[in-house]
Amino acid sequence: MKTQLDLKEINKIKKNGIKVVSLFSGCGGSSLGYKLAGCEVLLANEFDKEAQEVYQLNNPNTILIKKDIREIKGRHILKKINMKKGELDILDGSPPCAAFSTMGVREKQWGKEKDYSGKKQVVDDLFFEYARILKELKPKVFIAENVKGLTIGNAKNLLGTLAPNLGLINTDSTIISTLKKCGYNIRYKVLNSKDYEVPQTRERLFIIGVRKDLKIRPSFPKKINKVLTTKKAIKDLINNRTDYNNSPKKTMLIKKYFRPGCTLKRASEIIKKYNLQGVMMYYTRRDRWNKPFQTILQAGDRPFHPKKDRSLSIEECKRICTFPDDFILPHTPQQNWERLGRAVPPNLMKHIALHICKTVFKKDKKG
Repeated sequence: MKTQLDLKEINKIKKNGIKVVSLFSGCGGSSLGYKLAGCEVLLANEFDKEAQEVYQLNNPNTILIKKDIREIKGRHILKKINMKKGELDILDGSPPCAAFSTMGVREKQWGKEKDYSGKKQVVDDLFFEYARILKELKPKVFIAENVKGLTIGNAKNLLGTLAPNLGLINTDSTIISTLKKCGYNIRYKVLNSKDYEVPQTRERLFIIGVRKDLKIRPSFPKKINKVLTTKKAIKDLINNRTDYNNSPKKTMLIKKYFRPGCTLKRASEIIKKYNLQGVMMYYTRRDRWNKPFQTILQAGDRPFHPKKDRSLSIEECKRICTFPDDFILPHTPQQNWERLGRAVPPNLMKHIALHICKTVFKKDKKG
């Protein structure tokens, strides 16, 4: 079944008066979540060309600044949205986070240039650029999203306590202390998208800040007592063709060894038993049909369908990530998959936004 309203239906949702600016917007997953909650996204910022194109195609009425965050000043944003400092309701942002991901090499790459969507740049300082804009705009609330890896190992020192000698940029103070100094009461928590009407297990860190003069402690939405399974999300697409084909060798291995229902443990045993070097368990496990799907990764081989001997299609990925069926993705199969793999699931952000609208702005709307 469809996991999301169509774009035309989303654009018809009654506005609640809450205004949002989104930084590091990607293809617009968070923006869709705010719209689903009744908020209006006035302006977005994204530096990646392909992501910019996708964002504009699906959000033609939102101002888009196509620059590196380091080149943007708060006063420029305020001028474009015709607001004064302190008037904006919510500042959203998902700074790129490859160096902190649990999937990467973590500390070994901190402070170094890394590839991000085909571009080389240092990304470890981008949370501090976000904090700079936060201070310059002084919105009532900010919502920042990042990888769970920021809460693990040495990275949690950067998140919450002083972390000298890590070789990072602009880390004379930590992320949390820097955000607090901007004048906000803060809470952070790792949320799993499967608990918020998303048929995907995806753990991400959210930091919510409420400006101190509002005298409101930030909080998080309760889990939704409604689990969406992979089967429920994509069963009606089961006989459709995929837009992406793995190599004949990988397809052969799937058909021979990794049958529908293959668990992560079983895949590991098979790879070891038959010495299948280079085979990734991510795409060989096929046991999520009656559960939320595994985390959609932005790079690497696509996972195979739990029931069909083919890769998941981009249409199925949209459902698993709770994007609209008519969401436009105009690029190559690999680039289109990357856009969704990097995005915040709209339904997850919808529930966060609904909670903030109710607890901070006293705008109550059932999701």
